[in-house]
Amino acid sequence: MKFEEFKEVMGWVALGIKTVLKAIFNLFKKLFYLIKKGINCIVAFAHRERKPSKKAYAVRTVIGICLLTVGFLTALYPFASSVVKSNTINRTVREFDEQIKAIEQAQVSTTATGDTDTDTDKTARTNKSATPTYRPLSELYEWMRNYNVDLFENGQEISDEEDFTGFDIDLAEFGLKNDVIGVIEIPKINQELPLIMNAEYDVMFDGASVLGQTSLPIGGTNTNCVIASHRGSVSAELFRNIDKLEIGDEVYIRTPWEKMTYRVVETEIVNKNAVSEIKIQQGRDLVTLLSCHPYQINNRRYLVYCERAD
Repeated sequence: MKFEEFKEVMGWVALGIKTVLKAIFNLFKKLFYLIKKGINCIVAFAHRERKPSKKAYAVRTVIGICLLTVGFLTALYPFASSVVKSNTINRTVREFDEQIKAIEQAQVSTTATGDTDTDTDKTARTNKSATPTYRPLSELYEWMRNYNVDLFENGQEISDEEDFTGFDIDLAEFGLKNDVIGVIEIPKINQELPLIMNAEYDVMFDGASVLGQTSLPIGGTNTNCVIASHRGSVSAELFRNIDKLEIGDEVYIRTPWEKMTYRVVETEIVNKNAVSEIKIQQGRDLVTLLSCHPYQINNRRYLVYCERAD
């Protein structure tokens, strides 16, 4: 083959190779373009904004308002609950004071009439006034005094928490409602609570409870009235700050017969099932405040011993 013929053949080969490479390049170029366009379409579809229908807009609005309302009420609940419970406790204290005044006035009125009235006259007067008659408070005091004496002389039968729950007497017969026998005032922690002769768990959210198988709150030698309440809740503080009481702080017990002053003499942390620490101590007139400890853990008991000071 002559050189000129070889040169012409190689030219055609080079042109063929160039054409094939250009075709391959164009193919990859078009393929890349198609892939890029597809990705852009997917992204555009994912981010496209569609104007919601009126119905969808209304549903979203209602849901938003409901969520805002629930959030607001949830945030408001602790404050509202605290106000309601505080008002309830204060009302119970006021009602107790009013009951005592009403009972005293009724008994004074009855005494003033003398015993010369016939049964018919008494019945007519009772029906006319529509005022119920109650057993004298002096009878209640005598019952409580005998209870305390018997408790000291015969011993306190305390085996479990069920022994603390109540007393075998109906205060309603004496004109006292809701088992409230008095009021306890603790100025140091800014608490004034109804004193309830019922130590059931739920009752302790309404005030302070006198524990059964402990002395009743009328004072006297060889007595120890144990008064318990919860360490507080969302709605009320109750005995939450009991651990802030210090030796010398005063505690007042107000009953239908007198107001007694006690002074803190000792504090102690004991086991949950401790018994001997809350029993009567011979020769002493005590009130012992009791609540759970530590706050919100409640696996032990916090005791505040208060001795009669007046």
